[in-house]
Amino acid sequence: MDELVSYGSAARVAIPGLKELIVQFNQEVERREFPGGKLNAKRVGDVEAAIKAIEAATDHPKLRRISRK
Repeated sequence: MDELVSYGSAARVAIPGLKELIVQFNQEVERREFPGGKLNAKRVGDVEAAIKAIEAATDHPKLRRISRK
């Protein structure tokens, strides 16, 4: 999540996917594929914190290139 948040406002396009991830996490708990309680609260909380940080971001870092093309 930290790496995604480092993209600042450029990461806003990822917010819908992050919200879907929260739903998926909670569904895994409902299907008993992942323990609920503190473990799920931690991973959901981390994603929610990333969403808030991205929404609040005002910086839009310059995109970097991987190759010299």
